[in-house]
Amino acid sequence: MVTNNTTLKCLILKSNALGDDGAFGIAVDLSVNTSLTSLSLAFNNIHHEGIANIVEALKVNTTLRNLNISGNKFGVDGAYQIASLLENNSTLKKLNLSASDLNDVGLHKILQSLEKNTTLKELKLQNLDNDINNSVEYLVFLLKTKCHLTKLNLRFNLFTPQNLSLLIETLRHSTTLTSVDLSGQNKFTLEKAEEIESVIQTNSTLTSLSLNDNNIDDAICQPIIRGLCCNTSLRELHLSGNQVYDIQGLLGHLHKNSTLTLLNLKDNKKFNRDDNNLVCSFMAINKTLSHDLGLIAKWPRSHESLDIVEQKEIEELLHVLRIYLPIDLQVQSITLLLKIKKYKKYKKAKKNVITNALY
Repeated sequence: MVTNNTTLKCLILKSNALGDDGAFGIAVDLSVNTSLTSLSLAFNNIHHEGIANIVEALKVNTTLRNLNISGNKFGVDGAYQIASLLENNSTLKKLNLSASDLNDVGLHKILQSLEKNTTLKELKLQNLDNDINNSVEYLVFLLKTKCHLTKLNLRFNLFTPQNLSLLIETLRHSTTLTSVDLSGQNKFTLEKAEEIESVIQTNSTLTSLSLNDNNIDDAICQPIIRGLCCNTSLRELHLSGNQVYDIQGLLGHLHKNSTLTLLNLKDNKKFNRDDNNLVCSFMAINKTLSHDLGLIAKWPRSHESLDIVEQKEIEELLHVLRIYLPIDLQVQSITLLLKIKKYKKYKKAKKNVITNALY
């Protein structure tokens, strides 16, 4: 299929029921293809035989950088094949094994291979079928000593409180990890939040932290946000799917942070009018948070109500412009207004408001 193709860079074959026979065909192509850099075979009912063929092909392929084999059931035998690949491959940068049937035995073998591998930078292990708590101690050892990973996704793997603390403690001292996802922990307590606070205060390499769907309420959220006051590296904090309602308290701490560019509060609450006013006032003086995810919970109602507030402000501004400025200066002022980042996302809708107001 891609044997003779020299232009295709990314091939996504997710959910096509390829099976082991289909994986064999892909492997044949991979062994000779020199252009493909990203391949997704997610959720294709591929077992260890198919994985073995893919691995053999990648031992001679030198261009593939991103491999997604999530959602397949390759068992321990397949995990051993993947480990052998990682021990010998020097080109793969991203590997996604999420939603697979990896267990402690298979995962331990894969983690062992990372002691020798210096090129893999991103590993996704989210929502695995089996409990992997027995592998946490070795993972922690690896992260502290011989790991070159920069991005690690452990989303929706339920860790014991002790193991979760071990992972969080490791982040305090990590000098390589820049992005970590510890979402989906239903035992995320105030104690864990205080441990995260310590990470945020001391770690200088972490730029993205995800704690979505962790049953975090206002009390648990407080130390996490408090940690941002003296952090200079974190750019993204994801807290969606929690129960964070105290917008005023949250914004109070954020006034002291000058590096965060994205705060994701999706699916925490529906913003009321007071919340909208607080957000708009904060965004007017904040110089780092992006407007599109920023402090805005990604709820259609929130966006709609914020739109109404901002359109009203524009209409009031235009009323002043029409009275005090000649038409040529009005046009220049409007052009400048549309360039302001705060209004960029709603440019098209607000352009209609401006047109109607002028003419």
